[in-house]
Amino acid sequence: MPPGFPAVVRHRLAYLLALLLFLSVLSPRAAEAQPVQEAILRASSDDVSTDFGEDVALDQGRMVVGVKRDSGPDSEIPAAGAAYVYERQPDGTWLETSILRASNAGPVDQFGSSVDISGDRIVVGAPNEDGAGTTAGAAYVYERQANGSWIETAILRASNAGDGDSFGLSASISGERVVVGAQYEDGPDPLTLTGAAYVFERQSDGTWQETEVLRSSDPDDDEQFGQSVELNGTRLVVSAPEKKSPDDRTWGVGAVYVYERQPNGTWQEKELLRAPDAQSYDRFGGAVSIDDDWLIVGSNARDIQDPRVFAAGAVYVFQRQTDDSWQLTEQLRASNAEEYDRFGSSVTIDGDRLAVGAPLEDGLNNENGAGSNTGAAYIFERHPDDTWKETGVVRGVDPLDYDDFGRSVSIHGDLLAVGQPRDIYSTYADESAYVFNFDPNIEPTVATPLTDQSAIEDDPPIEIDLSGRFTDPETPNADLELSLASNDNETLVDASVNNEQRQLTLTLQPNESGTATITVQAKDEATATATSSFVLTVTEVPDLSITDGSSAGLSLTPNIDPGTDDNLLGLLKLSASTDGVSLEGVTISNSAVGTAGMTGATLYASADPSLDPTTDDELVVLSIDETDAPATFDFSGFTTDLTSTATYLLVAVDVQPDAPDTPIALTLADKSALAFTGGEITSLNGSAATSFNDLPLSVDATSLPVELAGLSAQATETGVTIEWQTLSETGNDRFEIERRILTDAPSVSEDATNSRSASTDWVQVGTVGGAGTTTTAQRYGFDDTSLPYDATTLSYRLKQVDVDGTSAYSSAIQVRRAEATSLKLLGTFPNPAQGQATARLNVPDDVANARLVLYDLLGRQVQALPISSVGRQKVQLRTNDLAPGTYFLRLTGNGQVRTKRLTVVR
Repeated sequence: MPPGFPAVVRHRLAYLLALLLFLSVLSPRAAEAQPVQEAILRASSDDVSTDFGEDVALDQGRMVVGVKRDSGPDSEIPAAGAAYVYERQPDGTWLETSILRASNAGPVDQFGSSVDISGDRIVVGAPNEDGAGTTAGAAYVYERQANGSWIETAILRASNAGDGDSFGLSASISGERVVVGAQYEDGPDPLTLTGAAYVFERQSDGTWQETEVLRSSDPDDDEQFGQSVELNGTRLVVSAPEKKSPDDRTWGVGAVYVYERQPNGTWQEKELLRAPDAQSYDRFGGAVSIDDDWLIVGSNARDIQDPRVFAAGAVYVFQRQTDDSWQLTEQLRASNAEEYDRFGSSVTIDGDRLAVGAPLEDGLNNENGAGSNTGAAYIFERHPDDTWKETGVVRGVDPLDYDDFGRSVSIHGDLLAVGQPRDIYSTYADESAYVFNFDPNIEPTVATPLTDQSAIEDDPPIEIDLSGRFTDPETPNADLELSLASNDNETLVDASVNNEQRQLTLTLQPNESGTATITVQAKDEATATATSSFVLTVTEVPDLSITDGSSAGLSLTPNIDPGTDDNLLGLLKLSASTDGVSLEGVTISNSAVGTAGMTGATLYASADPSLDPTTDDELVVLSIDETDAPATFDFSGFTTDLTSTATYLLVAVDVQPDAPDTPIALTLADKSALAFTGGEITSLNGSAATSFNDLPLSVDATSLPVELAGLSAQATETGVTIEWQTLSETGNDRFEIERRILTDAPSVSEDATNSRSASTDWVQVGTVGGAGTTTTAQRYGFDDTSLPYDATTLSYRLKQVDVDGTSAYSSAIQVRRAEATSLKLLGTFPNPAQGQATARLNVPDDVANARLVLYDLLGRQVQALPISSVGRQKVQLRTNDLAPGTYFLRLTGNGQVRTKRLTVVR
């Protein structure tokens, strides 16, 4: 624009024209690519004129900002330089985590002139460091420690360092390799200021070794080889922006050298790139960036022809071909190009995006008319036809003259960093670095953390309100998807989240104690997540052990002497695993209901199984109608503590002299016959048990061959426990336990079966040896743990076999396992699986949309498995066509999720 126009008019008209042109070519896809400003970062020190943002570098949510004129705390070392390290937080803010300064900092070292980051390593250039010569330069390597701090691990210098080389004016790191440019290195005599690039590699002991010195293959004076360098795996790009044309007639056209690392560790020059339309002092190569098959080269002094626009700047895009050559595919220019914008002063590429800095672009004018050389950064995106289109322009906030916005740029993923270090001619510009986000989803955060919970073993379910626990500025609370992220102890507690009711339910597993860490997750509409965890502590209830008076227990044979008191008729031993259990009542069943001759019953507590009414603790004395003995003796109104030291309960009766000769037996009908607090029954006669039926308190004799006194079956966590008792046996060899699985429970009990041949649907599941011939009552039990997982209703019967081979069947009894009350996925077997696996699951009646899906480690669906019905069921998985590795089986329904890991092997 003619220089005679007022600055305000020139700049405002230019910007409006550029904006109209930009909007006219912007496609819908391009409009979506305009990034959103996420942060403005500034130096935390009070130092001024620091050139904060001289160089910037992004990698994996971390950012390094070069500050080459930082003078340190209290300005103690002028222009020694620094580098600031930031880390992105889940809410999109950036936290300053470190300020890096050279361990040997000196005045005007300008540490921070170049920075780069790769994972947990950072390289920082200090081109004026004097360690190997006046302004010979150095580069510093830092490594991130486990606690998040950064430690200087190496100082790199050129092996042939000389005065004024400016080693470190450019630097790049990729994994365990670093390349450092020294653009003023003199090179072989008699050349001067030719430039060089130095390659270093990290050794196994953590040191860094110079492995190669690279120079132009056709060197000349003042080429400035090494002004811009960039590593990308095994490829390296080095620029020489002042290189003359091949015929030596045109100065400063520039060139770029592409190298590839060979198997022997050396670097081979693969190609020399030039601009096909080169003009003098274009400075082709002033900035370079490479990402896989794409290489971009800045030429910030390039003029635009027809009409001519001086030093507007351009960027050249090269694409790697199948023969490993590099072909120029496009020349990019700013849509609003003006004189001396210096478009191409900085460049960066990552994937399908690239950004170009134009630090002297005039930009937007503020109310005072300022806006000369404020700077801008241009975003381009690659289209399916491999062309690049300008899709956005970013600028600083309230741009002012000589802000130098765009001096440095860096892209990684969805993030763009732009440095605004302030030009030396500015007196009021703002030194800063900007971060922009192409996908500015802000992750949810925890508003009210979940707190630790405590419970007592076998407590009822715990319900926790999740409303308002998480917040997200972009997603209404009601739209956040809540789910169970993890439960590290499913044997202790079943945890489930109801997303609609915003509620977490903790259902304690029976007889389990310990701790579990529960994590709840909130996911927003863009699938970003936040989690909150807490610890559930379940306190153990003391275990109560019972030993009865039967032959399987204490083997008490009652001896009643008519006409005496305190005839010991029943015996029971109780002990608790820990203190805290109190016995408060015992109800004892009497087999001789209505018998005359008993006048009283007394419950004693003793430290041993023998009765001594003079020393034992008399708990309760009952009066009995001498003409009609009751069905139960109810002992209550007392409290006695149970400890790990055994407490014996003794039941004694007072008998009249003329009492009839009538057999009598005392039993406990079930566990409710014992009234106690603070404990639970876990052991009966030395074996695991949580319940019982008709527990005998003594041995009682009858004359019947094999007289069954009771047959019961009870479902347990692991199967079914069958228990029975005989009052006498004659020639009994064994009992065979038989089982039948019913598809639907019948409406009435099955009929007794006395046939000597079982029906074909009965299956023998176990054998228990008999007692032969005895008049002593016997107790038997059998645990059926081989149940098919999906069996719900079952029948059992006993086949009693004599020593002579004859047999008889008992009546059949029926047991029904508890229905599935919660959605459960109990894992797969075998695991690891080879060929196929079986998954076991529970689907409650109220879940109508259950799905079972197998995913790989990348979250891709591998198999969708049919679920036939509600209830317990088994589902077969085919694994013979799956690649070996780890997979995840996920069961969902009614907003609940259950996940199990499956390993596939060959």
